[in-house]
This record gives sequence, C-alpha cells and structure tokens, in this order.
Amino acid sequence: MLMKNCMHLSRQLFSVAVVTVLTLSIVGCPATTTPPDDPPPGQTLDTDSDGVFDQDDDCPNTPDGANVDDDGCEVPVVVIVDDDGDGVANEDDDCLTTPTGEQANASGCAPSERDTDGDGVNDDTDTCPSTPSTVTIDANGCPVGDPDADDDDNDGVGNDIDQCLSTPSREAVDANGCSETERDSDGDGVMDSSDTCPETPDGEQADANGCAQSQIDTGGGGGGGGGPDLCGDGNLDTDLGEECDDGNLINGDGCSGGCRNEVAGPTNNSCSSPMVAVDGRQDFSNIGATTDGPDEPGICAFFGRTQVESDIWYTYTSTCTGELVVSLCGSKFDTKMAVYDGPGCPSAAASACSDDDCGSAQGNIEARVAFQATEGNEYTIRIGGFNGAQGDSGRLTITCGPAACGTTSNDCFAEAADDSTGCNDASCCATVCATDQYCCDVAWDSFCASEAAGLCTDGFPACQVGIGSCQIPRTSGGCGTVDCCNTVCDSDPFCCINEWDASCVDEANSMCFLTCGARSGDCFAAHDGAGCSAVSCCELVCPDDPFCCQTTWDADCAAKADTLCR
Repeated sequence: MLMKNCMHLSRQLFSVAVVTVLTLSIVGCPATTTPPDDPPPGQTLDTDSDGVFDQDDDCPNTPDGANVDDDGCEVPVVVIVDDDGDGVANEDDDCLTTPTGEQANASGCAPSERDTDGDGVNDDTDTCPSTPSTVTIDANGCPVGDPDADDDDNDGVGNDIDQCLSTPSREAVDANGCSETERDSDGDGVMDSSDTCPETPDGEQADANGCAQSQIDTGGGGGGGGGPDLCGDGNLDTDLGEECDDGNLINGDGCSGGCRNEVAGPTNNSCSSPMVAVDGRQDFSNIGATTDGPDEPGICAFFGRTQVESDIWYTYTSTCTGELVVSLCGSKFDTKMAVYDGPGCPSAAASACSDDDCGSAQGNIEARVAFQATEGNEYTIRIGGFNGAQGDSGRLTITCGPAACGTTSNDCFAEAADDSTGCNDASCCATVCATDQYCCDVAWDSFCASEAAGLCTDGFPACQVGIGSCQIPRTSGGCGTVDCCNTVCDSDPFCCINEWDASCVDEANSMCFLTCGARSGDCFAAHDGAGCSAVSCCELVCPDDPFCCQTTWDADCAAKADTLCR
C-alpha cells in the first residue's frame, strides 16, 4: 500500500474529543523518496500525486493526503471509538463507562463493574469472587452456611455450601470449599493450580497452560485485547503480568508461552531415572510430576481409580531379611504408592500397592505397605497421588527389621525428644499405631502422646461429665457422655485432642445412639425424629436398623420394637 508523502507519515493518530482515529500501518513505503522510472512517452507521471503511475491508477483523482492501495484507490481510515478510554473499542466493550484509571479486562469491564460469580456483589468488593448465585451470601459476597451442617471432607466448609464435597485432606480451600486443584475460576478448562493465565476471556480457547492466544500475545494479562507482542520478546514486562520472558513462546522450558514461571518436574519423574532411597526418612515432592508408570487395574484399584498418578520413582536395596515397611505417613496430601520387585521400569505387575493405610483415624489418607523382604534384593518404589494429587511436603520412611513398638526408651505419654518413633510399652504403642501409624513410622510426637493418654488408660481426659453435649460441636475436645465420648475417640482421637467438630457429632450419633432417651418418643409407634424413649429397647432396635437412631423412627422401627422389646 502506498501513500502521498509516506516518508513523513506511516501511522497517524487523531484525537477529536473522545474519538480515536488510527490509520493502518503502511506497507511498502520506501525508506526515502525515490523518483519513479520515467513514464512512457506521452504519459503523465502521476496526476493525483498518490504514488501510482497514471497508467496503473484505477482511481486517478484520489484526494490529497488519502491512503491508497496498489491500484491507486483510497483505503478507508479505520476509526476506533473508545468513549471511556479503557483501551477496548466501543464495539467490543461490555462496559462503556469504565471509571478513569481502573484496569479493564478484555471485555472492557473493570472489577467495580463486573460480577463474575453473579451473586450481586461486584468483584472489587467481593471477598469470595466465585460464590454460586444460588447460596445465601453476606455483605462481602461470601456464603453463609449452617454452623451445624455436616462437613464430609473436613475442609471447614459445611456440606450445605460446599461446592467441592471431596476436597483432598489438608488442601487449602476458599469460602466455597474448593481448593486450587478443584476450581477453574475463569472456566477455561484448566484448574487454577495449573493455570498460568487465570483470567482467560470468555469464549476464547485456552492451551494446556490455561492461556488463550490473546493472553500469550500480551503477556498473559487482561486489558485491551491485542496490542504489541510483548511476551516472548526477551524483555520482562512485569506491569503486564509477565513473570519471565525467555524470548520465545515455548512451553516446558521453564518459562511458559504466557510468560509465567513453570514448575520444573522432579529429577526422578521417570522410572528410567529413579533416586536411591535408604533406611530412615527422606522428604520428597511430586509437584510437576507426570504419570509414566503402567496402570494397575488389579492390586491398585481403590475407590474406582487404578492408576498411580503424578508419579516419582525410587530404587531401594533391602538391608535385612524380614518385614520391610515403606511408609508415606505424614505426607500431608492424598498419596498412592506401588512397589515392584527388581530394578528399572516395571515389566510386571506391582507386588504391593496402597492408598489410605496410615491408621483408622479420620483423615488418614497416606499410603503404607509392609511385606517380607530379602536382604540384598532391589525394589522399585513408585510414589504418586490419588486422582493426580500433588504435594511438596511428602515423607518417605523406610524401616527394615523390628518394629518400633517396645524397642525404644520413649515414654508413651510424652513426646520423644529426638523425633524417634514408637514407645516403650509394646501393647500401648501398638494400640496407638493401629489408629495413627504416623507414631510408629515418622515420630512419636505430642499428638501420639495424647492419643496414648486416652487409648492406653481408662479413657480420654477430655471425656468428662459436664463438659458439654456430644450432639453439639465445639472448638475444644471431648463431650459429657463419658462412655460415648471414649467410644468415638477410640476410633477418632482428633475429637478428644483437638476439637469436637461436626464429624465427631455424627460419629457420636451413629456409635452411641444418643437419640435414645426419655424425650425421644414412643418406641412402639412411628414418629418424627430418631430414637425412642425406652433406652434399652432403642439400643436393641438400632444395631439392627441404624436408620431408626440416625434418621427417623418410622413404622418399620416401631414394628421391630414390638418384636424385640415386648
């Protein structure tokens, strides 16, 4: 495209009031003005001085100063109207009155104008910007839940407002009960934990890193849609959200195509490059690990999943002939593990596999295997996460030979001074570790000592008359119905050591039939509410049909009472 006097002007920007006029960049303008070749005899060089010889000019009377194409015809000036000056043209702007100085997204809307979660509170004042519009919220846009609601995944958010009811243990959650591995805030199909571009515009296709092309072009940020290619130019532009810029848009080299830092995978990410494991404890991380091991549909089938995902690899040579324990207890994320006979990448099925085996207490989600080993034999250990879970606080503990119970000098009722495992009373130690294997695999800490105080004596100190109802949650441990309290805490010491939360209440109602009592209704007639008034009869009916003491004393319960109690 040519233009009159193009050596002086290749981009023109005219501002009239709030109208921005932008002429397109001129292609083909020479660096300096050079007279064209002489025209054929009798031809005028260029009548309208538009840079196109008359013999080639389809529009010989182009107005002075106009943009022209190769045929000498005028090209219309592109006019971009941006009334609110937010960098987004009116035709693409969903919010035409964005306040001056506020950063707009690709749709032209600032946080004070958009309500991403549709709960009636705009993003600039919404403390919980992903709350569903179907729940009751407070003035800050956060859900208001029933304090007595069940909390099945123990993430601190009741089932009534929890949008993610199976959050992995110990993962931090938002007000909706969802962790980064469970939520996709911008709806681009990439979970927040892996999304390097967390505000992908609606309707744009994101890559595996969660970045749309418009975000890759602008360094991953929102804003005015398009602009110069800054991400990948080798210059770090932090004002545009760049965390790195290595001069390319290639993923997997430490700096993503959206100019975000990438987490490097572990060095033992592949079965072909395992790390050497030894007796004792070694910390590990599977953050950034891929899955390269075989599916194990037989021995590793737990909760409908057969793969050991996000796996890392170790090789271990047994130092004894006898029981070998490989434990991930205390890893603080939902681990899964397989062990194979021999070195190298597996060529046969796993000989041992584990998902949740660190005791019977609520919240134990780490893996642990124990098997008979032969001194000098080599084993391959594959560590991953259930359903792809990842964590950077993993603990691998290997013990070959006698168990810790009864073989140490540790007082069972006190924390071990040297982070050693087990305690000096074999019976008490075994009782505690059956509930919390951490105490025998990792360390006999203050929590283990508290467990011993309850499990190895006449009962938990927190189980006392007058301490409070077993049917009401509280931030302190224990409850006032002593027998029931001890029954619950035998299986879930958390309830007597930390707090008597909603889960403890549920366990108490289930284990102790607390609905059996004088005010619970006639045992021989159906009625609303659970349980019945004759404790001895109620306790005969409910083991046979727990529904009667957990939900409703219906006609079937009354019929059972008539049979069992008269």
